[in-house]
Order: sequence, then C-alpha cells, then structure tokens
Amino acid sequence: MAGVPAGHPIVKATVCIVSGVLEVKGKADYSLPNMKSTISSKGQITVPAEIRDKLGLLPGTVVVFELHNGTVLLRKGGQAVHPVDRLYGTLKLSRSTDELLDEMRGPRPKRR
Repeated sequence: MAGVPAGHPIVKATVCIVSGVLEVKGKADYSLPNMKSTISSKGQITVPAEIRDKLGLLPGTVVVFELHNGTVLLRKGGQAVHPVDRLYGTLKLSRSTDELLDEMRGPRPKRR
C-alpha cells in the first residue's frame, strides 16, 4: 500500500455500522478471527487485545485511520511526542529568554 513502509504491519478492514455496532471484516498480513467492537457515545472503539498485542499498541500509542474506497485502514502511527517537545530544555543559554528577546526586538515598553 502506498505510503506504508515495507514490512509494516497493516490491518485492512471493511467497516459497516449496523444498529450502532461497528462490524470489522477483512484480512490482515496475519490470520485473525472475525472481531467486532461497539462505538461508544463518545465515538470511541476498543481495539481487540489480539490486534493490540500483534501491533504492539500500548496506551498512548498514536494510530492513524485512513479511508480508502469505503475501507478503513488502521495503522500504528508515528510518535505521540511532538518533535519540539523532545528538544525542549536542551538549549543552554547564558542569558534569560527575555533578555535575548529584548536584544532582538528592542526594549519592551514600560508598564504604568
């Protein structure tokens, strides 16, 4: 599938909502039994434990839903941490941020 790295586990599923029940039918790179999950009042679903285990989906893992011709693709997404958050606090400055901003922008107006 385009955009998915080779060897990346993929679960392809045709999704059909009948009487409020999300029916997932499809095939994956490995054999799984037919599984169902119900959409909650908040629009949430529970990913079956066997799928979570096979894909290594832990609490907090980002997943991506893609819609292709009436089929939903659920795949393990990238990192949940924003790249800027990983760098936060790594830059060591000899002056405060306010002092650096004053130097770049000029002094701040005096408060009354």
